[in-house]
Amino acid sequence: MLPSLGAAGTMYLKDYIDLLLKALTFLVTAGLAFKAIHEYIRAQRWKRFEFLGQQIKDFSTDIQVRKVTTMLDWDKGQIELFPGRSEDKFFTVDEAMVTASLYPLGSGINGEGFSDEEAKVRELFDAFFDKLTMFGIYIKSGLVAKQDLKPYIYYWLEMLADPSKRGQEFVNNVYGFLETYGYNIVLELLDEYGFTRPNQIIPKPKV
Repeated sequence: MLPSLGAAGTMYLKDYIDLLLKALTFLVTAGLAFKAIHEYIRAQRWKRFEFLGQQIKDFSTDIQVRKVTTMLDWDKGQIELFPGRSEDKFFTVDEAMVTASLYPLGSGINGEGFSDEEAKVRELFDAFFDKLTMFGIYIKSGLVAKQDLKPYIYYWLEMLADPSKRGQEFVNNVYGFLETYGYNIVLELLDEYGFTRPNQIIPKPKV
């Protein structure tokens, strides 16, 4: 014959069962919450990648961007500078011309202003820097992560800011152009990816 628990024993067992049920409820709730948080984070990360993918697609297919990346990637090439013309749309653009076109001061590298072709190159780089500005804003706002964007833009940043690629004069002119025309976010983007600002970024006109 089993001994009677009595009133106190019955209450103790009831409290124990209630506590056990509460613990199980907490564990189930916590597990569901953890799963929900995990799925939310995964969904948000997917949305960020989806957003980044669309921005990269827009960047890489933009006509003006493609012209600039061609100029950065090749020492010399035929670039359609004047698409609105019926003839003479294309012009041979070489490294020296790009360097001269990006001279920061309005007087031009020789103090004589810019040719129509050089002015068009400057216009194209303006559009390119506008796109890079947006990428910088996305990073600053947390919409995209720096490491996620790096595979898509680092090469072009390197071509802009590494003297071993296109020479120190080119890099000086790029940085001078960015500072003169207020592309501060692009300057910060270059800093973010580890490029060093040159000491002299506003060169003197050549005479």
